[in-house]
Amino acid sequence: MKTSTRLLALLLAVVMLFALAACSGDTNTSSNGDTSNSDTSNGDTSSTGNASTGDNILRIGLAQDIETMDSQQNTAEYTQSVAEGVTATLLREHNGEYLFDLAESYDTDDYIHWTFHIREDAAWSDGTPITAHDFEYSWKQIFHRDEAGKVYILFDGIQGYDAIAEAMAEGKTGDELSAVIDENFAVKATDDHTLEVTLVSARPWYLSCFASPYMGPIKQDIYEANGSAYGSSVDKFAYSGPFYVSEWAYNEKVVLEPNPYYWDAENIKLDGVEIYIVKDVEPRVNMFKEGTLHFVRATSEYYTTMPDDVVTFEGSSWSYLLTNQHRVNTDGQMVNEEISALMANRDFVMALSCCIDRSVLFGSVLTDPTKFGTNLIVSGNLPLNDGLGTLVEDARAKRDFDNPIPLTADGELAMEYLQKAMDTLGYTDASQIPEISLVYSQGGEGQSICEFISLSVEQFLGLKITPEPVEFGVRDSRVISGDYDLLLMGWGIDGVDGSDLFQPWYSDLFCTGWPTAHPDEYATFAEMMDDLNTTTDFVYRGELLLDIEEYLVQYGPFITLNFTGDCGLQSDLLHDFYIREAGATYNYTYASLG
Repeated sequence: MKTSTRLLALLLAVVMLFALAACSGDTNTSSNGDTSNSDTSNGDTSSTGNASTGDNILRIGLAQDIETMDSQQNTAEYTQSVAEGVTATLLREHNGEYLFDLAESYDTDDYIHWTFHIREDAAWSDGTPITAHDFEYSWKQIFHRDEAGKVYILFDGIQGYDAIAEAMAEGKTGDELSAVIDENFAVKATDDHTLEVTLVSARPWYLSCFASPYMGPIKQDIYEANGSAYGSSVDKFAYSGPFYVSEWAYNEKVVLEPNPYYWDAENIKLDGVEIYIVKDVEPRVNMFKEGTLHFVRATSEYYTTMPDDVVTFEGSSWSYLLTNQHRVNTDGQMVNEEISALMANRDFVMALSCCIDRSVLFGSVLTDPTKFGTNLIVSGNLPLNDGLGTLVEDARAKRDFDNPIPLTADGELAMEYLQKAMDTLGYTDASQIPEISLVYSQGGEGQSICEFISLSVEQFLGLKITPEPVEFGVRDSRVISGDYDLLLMGWGIDGVDGSDLFQPWYSDLFCTGWPTAHPDEYATFAEMMDDLNTTTDFVYRGELLLDIEEYLVQYGPFITLNFTGDCGLQSDLLHDFYIREAGATYNYTYASLG
């Protein structure tokens, strides 16, 4: 069924509304323009005209400021733009190759037992040694960090993780949790320069985790002195990477300078990195065209309108609506049982999904010609880690998948699904269905997406979905606590393996309640994930990735919206600046200008 005339008029009004909002500029920031918490070491940072001088100062333009310098506290892409530079870890991934970083070598005969040998010249930015004990402390401490964005799921695969996760689910904290960690977690510093790690099974691809900044060390004395404020300012963080932050003017810019104590400092070519926060894409791209910036993130239309020699990549993130299927309070008691039942009903979720015209939303409202998110969960640009460069898209092209997610709105089908849901749940009229909230992070495209969805659902089904804007950090806390009905979310791959996109559902990281609401469906998914995590047959593993993708599209606790949505523009003056499709995106350790 085609979109009705009334809805088209409504959509046109939405397009005009957001076009006017875009012309007035985005003033919706987490600090409301207040830079009173800025850290600065060299005075005025009010405009890009105050940028440092020098032939080797890399200047980057991003749409949003970092939340913290500590990668363990935040998984946002913008935070990772700095984390890669200020945090070293065991290995460093560059152009698909794993290079030694704080570890000078490692030993493994079976990909289960790993021994890392920490460099004797590994040091923090204050000159004190970095040891294997720092890694053991950091990896164990992350389970205690209430402020962390649950990045500890990357440790799933190390022996003892399941016991720790179970203890945390039981509410164990403090010394009680530490006892479980110490007894079970197979991470041990046997001396200052030797770190032993034991996995649950042979996992050659775990190298991508060992190279992740999330697994970098935190400095015990500075962390314990600052607690949750660790990483919140330049003097409350310990730098282990090739750079340190000398200036942080919130919502304006972040300045990085070379760390003289980094073990490979003599081979760092850049004299510094300046990251400018320019929230609107057009002025950001104009600064790139003028030569003020060497690299910018831009929306996907620039992927086709800019010259090929300056477009470095097309983004690979995935956006969707989380559905909370079993909402409980901190005591584990059910709340909003009626809405939880609606979110757990597949027909109801499909009714909402069929109202969303993805071609209009991402083609007109956002004018963002992305790949529309139907069955595209695994990135189409990442190798399957088989060493042969096999692409997921190539493998997918050979498969026949009956995709249940419509690209265009289908009001008739939406009503059919709604009627099935009402029959199952005991509603005699749609007016009996309660109002549903839709949480999103204010700023950026979230408002446009959520307003569009709200209008569409009201038009086709007569149901009320109310967008609820919150700060980025608040949204993440709501995800972790499960305090939402629907929530707009995006997710990218943190390693170099497509399975990273599936881990949140495996661990119920986003507190969707899927394992409780649909235990049989979840059990099938978990069995496939267990198989994925134990096989060392890369060809089989690649096919299994696609099997899991198809299963999640049909039964997962979310509504898929779109896949990808940005690109990178890079100056020809910039060399060896590595853009990842996964994890900490920006690697400027080896970069130079000239």
